[in-house]
Amino acid sequence: MQVDEVLRIDLPPADLGTGSPHGDSFAAGSGAELNCFVAGPENRLPIRALEHLLTAEPDGDNKKWQSPGWISPLMLIGPAGSGKTLLVQGIVRRWFPALGDEGVAYFTAIDFSRGLQTSRSEGTLPEFRELLRKLRLLVIEDLHKLPPSLTIQRELRDLLDRCEERDATVICTSRMAPTTQQQLEAGLRDRLSGSLMLWLNHPGAAARLELLKLVAVERETPIDDRQLRTLAESASGPACQIVRGLREWEIAVEVGSNPGEYRTGLSAKEVIAVVARYFGLTQAALKGPARRKTLVFARSIAVYLLRTLTSVSYAEIGRALGNRDHSTVMHAMTSIQQSLPSDCQTQKTLEDLRRILLAV
Repeated sequence: MQVDEVLRIDLPPADLGTGSPHGDSFAAGSGAELNCFVAGPENRLPIRALEHLLTAEPDGDNKKWQSPGWISPLMLIGPAGSGKTLLVQGIVRRWFPALGDEGVAYFTAIDFSRGLQTSRSEGTLPEFRELLRKLRLLVIEDLHKLPPSLTIQRELRDLLDRCEERDATVICTSRMAPTTQQQLEAGLRDRLSGSLMLWLNHPGAAARLELLKLVAVERETPIDDRQLRTLAESASGPACQIVRGLREWEIAVEVGSNPGEYRTGLSAKEVIAVVARYFGLTQAALKGPARRKTLVFARSIAVYLLRTLTSVSYAEIGRALGNRDHSTVMHAMTSIQQSLPSDCQTQKTLEDLRRILLAV
């Protein structure tokens, strides 16, 4: 369904029933309140590429697999909270009724490694390999967490080759591009680097507004369109963080307070201090007038994190970063948003800093 510039894809419900091929890692809810994915212009390409697998109606009596004709494997790459898990689990639910547990399998990279190690120790490795090679759809999540074992990585590389020979579809998710993952064995890294890569971003303004509207209707939240637009414009980051803003609004209304005061999280001071330390800069330099390339990049990263991890406005960010004007701060935010889908260094930097900040 398309609403203005936003595309909404409805996904199968979380309850798969008995006989599921998935282990404990197959999360039913994935943190989402709705069984749908809302994509604005920032995510239109990956959703269009996945549309067949997300929306096709499998025939439970027809075991034939119609390959989408992609280069396989397909890599779905994006930051934490961008919806990778929601999408691939939706694809698995869509096709499991037709293909069954002999044709569909879902693993995290850690589970895949454990399965190999267990079958090797129990002397059942040939049987495990044979089961995997019969699959028509294989999903491996969190490839950036794949252990650095050469044995495991070569097994995965061989499996990808066998899947390609059988015209099976393999979808892998990761927070970063294969070329930046130095823990990967060279052959596996090259194999993955030649795959079709789709980049997911956190929802943009239009997608945030549509997501908030859907959740507000679902939760019967007493909020009007103007208030929803205000929330959508002030929020950023993953969908769960955006929905959290609506929950804070509900709490504020219940206690009779200003909803804007019920924003929680990191302070601007904390974020700036961590960014400066990460880049080996003083806070004075980060806030100062110098325009060296490394300083400009560090400031832009600080702006992006402040907008996605805190509730501060562009004007407040400008003041916190040395009294910079509103347009300068917005330009810094835009530059990171535009480079993020294809710039591996920016992806890694943001993931490192998010990990540090959210552990504080």
